[in-house]
Amino acid sequence: MRFVNVSEKNIPLLKEFIEKMGEASLSFRYFQTRSIEVIKNHLLTVLLLDSLENPIAYGHLDPENDVIWLGICVLPEQMGKGYGNKMMEYLLKCAGELNVDSISLTVDNNNLSAIKLYEKFKFKIEAELKDYFRYKLTLLN
Repeated sequence: MRFVNVSEKNIPLLKEFIEKMGEASLSFRYFQTRSIEVIKNHLLTVLLLDSLENPIAYGHLDPENDVIWLGICVLPEQMGKGYGNKMMEYLLKCAGELNVDSISLTVDNNNLSAIKLYEKFKFKIEAELKDYFRYKLTLLN
């Protein structure tokens, strides 16, 4: 198992992950409204690959309007195996190395497993909206 940064040379791996998302695309809708080329604007785009080099989890740090947005997705058949934890640890480590001072994310208010993960990593609710929560984690003071 290893992390790989996504770049133009390995876009097929990202496309493979997106195609395999299945029901996860109902809660991780990032690529429904954006082309895959959006990753050129990311601070970091990463996939977690299994021992056979198949993508099983995705993560990004995306700067937009002075906010660094975190996005994460684990394939449905891989959930509950700790891969979300591994991805969060990796993204937060990289954010620290990049001197990111805070990270925001949004999550559907019925996505209880994701909420539990974010709160485990000390994200705090910044706003409660109709269908989702906005969380924030301050890394540097």
